[in-house]
Amino acid sequence: MTVGGGAGSTVTFVPGGAPVTVRLDVTAAADVPAGSLLRLTGLPAGLSARGLTAVTAGLRAGVGQAFAAAAPSPGSCAPSDAAAGAVDCALPVTLPGGTAVGLDLALDLTAAPLTARTVTLGVAVADGPVTDAALTLDVAAPVDTLTLSQAVLAVGARSQVTLSATRTAEIVDASRLGTLTVPASTVPGVTWTPTDDSCTSATADGRAALRCPVAEVLDGGVTFAVAVAEDTAPGAVPVTATDDYGHELPAGTLAVTATGGYLLPQLELPQTVHVGRNTRRVTLPLAPGVTAGSAVTVPRALPEPLNGVELVAVTPVDGGSCTQAGASTVCTPAPGSPLTLDVAVLVRPDAALSGPVTGAVGFPGGGSYAVTLYPGDVVVQPGYRSIVLTPPDRLVLGGPAAPLTITAAFVDDVDDPGAVELPRKLANGVVLRAPDRGWPAGCTATDTTLRCDPGTVDGPVTWTVAVAASTSASTSVVRPPVARLEGGRSLASTLSRDFVWGSDWTAYSLSATTALQAGRDATLVLDARASGTGDPGPFSFPARLSDGIVVTAATGGGCSVGDDTVTCDPGTGTDVRTRLAAAVLPSAGGTQQLPDVTAEATGSTVPMTADDPLTVTPRAVGDPIEYTGRVDAGTVGGALVGCGLLGQLRDSPTCAATVLPAATATLPAPGGRVLWAGLLLSAAGRGPTFPLADPVLTVNGTPYGLHSSGDQALPAVDQAGRPVAAPEVQTRVVDVTSLVGAGATVGVSVPSAVLSTYLKSPGRKPMVGWAVVVLWRSDGAAESVARVQFPEITDVEPGSGGFTARFAASDNGAAGAVRSADVVLWATDAFGDKRVSAGPATLSYPLAGVSRFLGPLAGTIEGRCVGLDVVHLSGRTDYGVAGSNAAAVTVSSGPTNTDTYVVGAVVTVAARPV
Repeated sequence: MTVGGGAGSTVTFVPGGAPVTVRLDVTAAADVPAGSLLRLTGLPAGLSARGLTAVTAGLRAGVGQAFAAAAPSPGSCAPSDAAAGAVDCALPVTLPGGTAVGLDLALDLTAAPLTARTVTLGVAVADGPVTDAALTLDVAAPVDTLTLSQAVLAVGARSQVTLSATRTAEIVDASRLGTLTVPASTVPGVTWTPTDDSCTSATADGRAALRCPVAEVLDGGVTFAVAVAEDTAPGAVPVTATDDYGHELPAGTLAVTATGGYLLPQLELPQTVHVGRNTRRVTLPLAPGVTAGSAVTVPRALPEPLNGVELVAVTPVDGGSCTQAGASTVCTPAPGSPLTLDVAVLVRPDAALSGPVTGAVGFPGGGSYAVTLYPGDVVVQPGYRSIVLTPPDRLVLGGPAAPLTITAAFVDDVDDPGAVELPRKLANGVVLRAPDRGWPAGCTATDTTLRCDPGTVDGPVTWTVAVAASTSASTSVVRPPVARLEGGRSLASTLSRDFVWGSDWTAYSLSATTALQAGRDATLVLDARASGTGDPGPFSFPARLSDGIVVTAATGGGCSVGDDTVTCDPGTGTDVRTRLAAAVLPSAGGTQQLPDVTAEATGSTVPMTADDPLTVTPRAVGDPIEYTGRVDAGTVGGALVGCGLLGQLRDSPTCAATVLPAATATLPAPGGRVLWAGLLLSAAGRGPTFPLADPVLTVNGTPYGLHSSGDQALPAVDQAGRPVAAPEVQTRVVDVTSLVGAGATVGVSVPSAVLSTYLKSPGRKPMVGWAVVVLWRSDGAAESVARVQFPEITDVEPGSGGFTARFAASDNGAAGAVRSADVVLWATDAFGDKRVSAGPATLSYPLAGVSRFLGPLAGTIEGRCVGLDVVHLSGRTDYGVAGSNAAAVTVSSGPTNTDTYVVGAVVTVAARPV
């Protein structure tokens, strides 16, 4: 067999393209049937035989002769010995002996790289002799061109670069396109990192590299994050990729700049700049493809020396950060964002700009941008937008100083606009003064000017000073002053409202029409004087004028009395007289200290004075308490203990005691100010003068221990009215005004040890009871006389048939119909038919039918009826007659063994002048 034709020629392959054919002219010595094997040996790795095709016409095709089961079909090839590079291909036609036949052998690249470029193929037909055929192999680049999406890199920045490729040759099998290798660091300091997992790490020429599939590069490209270190020198960075067959494919050249990856900022230049700290916002946009700009250095010194202008602060915006580094500020943007900075430029008042205000921003690698903040023809304006003076609602001529506020508003984006000077004299007689606490922070004053400096703050800022007007200012018109600013500039201020002249209360004098007696009414006269003209407005003072005097009503001067305050609004006028009805408290005594009076319009306070000292005569023990006007009274009470024995009680050396449950009761709701509240604690029995010292008063569930200091012991008399030196009935009165309020729930208890000691002492009727009496003022009450009468405590002997206590209707001569009377009784006897009558009319109230505040407190102990009753009498009876100030309350019982004691009483009489 001989082989000729294409043997010895050069064969060029394109990765991923169509197979390449090699012409074999084969002459067989004898006929070789179709389907016989043509064996090829010496195929290198990376190369494969795909099949045989006959190119000579007129040959007989194979008819499927029987071959081994593993033999290829006619025209196809299959490896027979891969280690030796042997391939068997079935002849597609019969080779006639002695005739040259043209056969095309299809060869193709495999996915593995080709290992040899010059090969000698051994060709044998039907196990015949081997004939050598020499071939030269070549492989083209898998792509025609490589390109880079980004042509600019920046020192210290991070950019995104896409490597893409073009190819004109048909792609038959993309899996055989191979890979491209890119250095992971093209030059020192420039690092390439894939943004996805399409590329893998590799090593090329001993350096780190990235191996990327050609198919990915052709299909939209492969994207890298390219970082340039800050110490990288600017310059050109060539980028070359290498394919699997050693072709170096240039992708282009990237320029590394020293602009930080930013574009030059564009600022709209203003026509004016303002005195003070001006803020310009500078944004450095990212250059195309840059994902993270470099750090930026902003020198504090302006490149051009400018008179009166300096860069004072650089502040990051939108997530960036800045730090101070010597005389510069170093700022870093947020990832993926442009760098936005607020640059503060301080323009001093004496600034005279002769050229543009230009700052600089520097980048790693030595690059910088010049940034013009203000043009050369900019006009310097004041940093204040407005200065507004707000005077008081009214200013009293010759009166006290009142607050005046100065509000300074700044121009937008300006702070620290410098100091403001205002004249202290606003008009004739109208002068600015320091408030009581001194000039406000940032303000100083001379005799003629007030100077205030806001400092570096966000506006607006307000200073509060004082303004005073003398009487000579009545004809003055206050016009807004011109404010002098630093640098010889000025700004006209404005008034938020006109000055209004007024008057003010300057003196309050109080006098009493009669002598002041504790526990009685008083009439006072208040003279108020004002300065200036116009309406001085209302004034007020505490309803409790002193420790011992409470105002209950007012007449004249536009005055009204509240629970805690008396308010007078007389209108226009300079001299006002008001009559005050007052209650002198039962505990009062001595010279009274008067309160301050407050002028509501100005807030000024002036002490109330007395023409003559207001001195209260103390109340004697047992004296009644009586007030007139819208007043009312009420009493509640309860029993602590009762005791009785069979036989004659007076001769019993001891007493077996029964202690009744502790009683509580709710006072009538006064609905107004409590004038006086007193606890009456009574005991019947032989023992110490005050056997029940230090009782406990419970008010609304809170206990209060009471001590004997300041208490009063009511006098006791016998049945003939003679004083008793050691009475068996004793009553103690404790002032509890400070504890008892409107509608309070009250109760009384004493230590059990005290009770026990008391009960074991000799005595014929050991009993204990209590009552709380309240006098109050209420706007809802009718005009009345409210009186607390403390009767002499009388021990009624058995068999006397009754007891009569007399009460004066009123010490001031008033008489009228009884509205209500509460009589407190403590009694024990063998009968339960005690009766109470009042007044000259024959009216009787059996105790069994009398309504009691506390319910049935009486009980039976060994046949004795004991208990404490609060007997409520109301209306229907004439309490005294005109000209007569006496009436009686009579308590009677059965014909014998009547032991009855009147502990206390409260009588309320409707006021009716005689």
